[in-house]
Amino acid sequence: MEEILIEKKLIENVLKPLLVGELLKQKELKPMYSFHIPSYQRGYRWGHDEVLDLLEDLFEFVNQTEQEKYCLQPIVVKRMINNTFEVLDGQQRLTTIFILLKGIKKYLPLTDSFNIQYQTRSSSENFLKNLSETDDENSHDNPDYYYISSAYKLICKWLSEKHENHQDTPYQIFSALVKRIEFIWYEIKEETDAIEVFTRINIGKIPLTNAELVKAVFLSKNNLSIGYSKEDRSLLNLKQVTIATEWDNVQTKLQNTKFWNFIYNGRKEYETRIDYILELICNSKDEKNGYATFRMFYEKIKESKSDIVLLKQLKENNSSLIELEWQKIKFIIDILQEWYEDHYYYHYLGFLINQGVSIDYLKAEYLRLNRDEFTKLIDDEARKLINATNINVLNYNNHYKQIDRILLLYNIISTYNMGDENNWFPFNLYQSDTRSLEHIYAQNSEDVKIDNFENWLIDNIESLKSDEDSKAVLLVKAMQKLLNRIEDVKKETQDFLDVFKKVGIYYQEKIEQIDLKHGMEIEGPEDEIEYNCLFDVHSIANLALLDSSSNSSLSNSLFDVKRRKIIDKDRKGTYIPIETKRVFLKYHTDYPSHLGFWTLDDKKSYLHNIRTVLSKYIK
Repeated sequence: MEEILIEKKLIENVLKPLLVGELLKQKELKPMYSFHIPSYQRGYRWGHDEVLDLLEDLFEFVNQTEQEKYCLQPIVVKRMINNTFEVLDGQQRLTTIFILLKGIKKYLPLTDSFNIQYQTRSSSENFLKNLSETDDENSHDNPDYYYISSAYKLICKWLSEKHENHQDTPYQIFSALVKRIEFIWYEIKEETDAIEVFTRINIGKIPLTNAELVKAVFLSKNNLSIGYSKEDRSLLNLKQVTIATEWDNVQTKLQNTKFWNFIYNGRKEYETRIDYILELICNSKDEKNGYATFRMFYEKIKESKSDIVLLKQLKENNSSLIELEWQKIKFIIDILQEWYEDHYYYHYLGFLINQGVSIDYLKAEYLRLNRDEFTKLIDDEARKLINATNINVLNYNNHYKQIDRILLLYNIISTYNMGDENNWFPFNLYQSDTRSLEHIYAQNSEDVKIDNFENWLIDNIESLKSDEDSKAVLLVKAMQKLLNRIEDVKKETQDFLDVFKKVGIYYQEKIEQIDLKHGMEIEGPEDEIEYNCLFDVHSIANLALLDSSSNSSLSNSLFDVKRRKIIDKDRKGTYIPIETKRVFLKYHTDYPSHLGFWTLDDKKSYLHNIRTVLSKYIK
């Protein structure tokens, strides 16, 4: 019975890391591995950049610790009748490794290799075996040979340059290829149609990801059976379907943009988002070694097969090792889902995660502490991130990131404090690369692009035309004249710059007149610091949070123009952060002097509210 089961296991796809050194083995002075590139694949097409990138990656790797392994991309193969392997995917990298070995052979003459031959080129095997740095007449009219020859010349030149400065480079790379560099070997079972697999892999040219490889490891019945006291094929089929279904459900959950941006604020683009969860579990973020999580799971299962104590425990409980590993993945997802659905955790943990605090660390503390203790830890972490003893001294030019964090937390907590469970801060709209700081009142002509001259004139004419002050009337007339000959103004910009400056001076005079009525007495150093803050155009008292697109559309508009545009965007359904909206509606000023100007009284009220909302985190 055991023999029958073993035979059944052998027909499953083989998925494992395979050292390049294994492919170099010889038998009776002939390579044990031969590869066949079928006609339905395109020929070798790696150019200068792809080859050089691989070489530099390998060079960087061999100079790291000797204990690490480096995973090349998967190579998908099918064993043919003559024991040659038909390559379904990964032939570009496989061929490049072959060419690299030919280059190393100049320095290490006994270097062994494998065989490659292209179905479309009957002489390809001989061509590859006899590569030369001199031009071959076949390489000029044969694209495959041209790219192969070019790659060989580049590799030889690169090795020569490295050898001059680091004489042992060829040996180091060969040694790493033999002992530490591996392909992910994916051998499909014999009855699978090769062309069908090739087509499926190459639709959209999406490479096999860690997640897809780990999923294949989890769904292998050979692996699923580890731990069960007896092997029941129907039970294994059921477990296989269950894990596959739950895996897809997790993937669907991670496709929810709001949930995804709550748990992830990085710039890395994942082909499958469950890769991120696997990285969290493995604590692996190695950009160079892209298949580290697959290797971790593969090695863990491989070691478990020989762990007598573990196998005994599993069999006593009649449970599967794969199921236990899958439960760990689901457990992480369940905790993240719990945070996401909890109104408090969503906002406060959302801020920490958005700012890069480790989810693994937060999860460990969440499981260790009670709710009150965990809440205190959240406050402590937020306080460390804010790191502000006195917000009055913060400046746009010197403390941009710190102000961005403060205003982000300010808006998050203000949203949470509304007390309405229907209001949730949209982290998906305010990732670090989609938000920016907006000057509430700003006047800098250098920031107004020529293409925006016309819109700036239209907006500010609209703002000033209701002002009956004689200076305002003259400014409207001057702006209207510029608008009537806008194309000439764009060519000769000085007239626009002059009017821009006059408008700024007019607004500043009006603001100063209002501010005189709300003077500020200075009684000590703290008052002086706050006074400087209130009159510094780059201080936090004159900054608000906006998404990048809204910021660019408001750039250098006067306060009244910005206010009307903010209201218009809000009316059309554009999300405006709650405290940015309140700034332009003068929500925190008890008795606004003028809706069209950002006054001293408005700044004081705004600054006071920031301190009140963030009282636990700032001075």
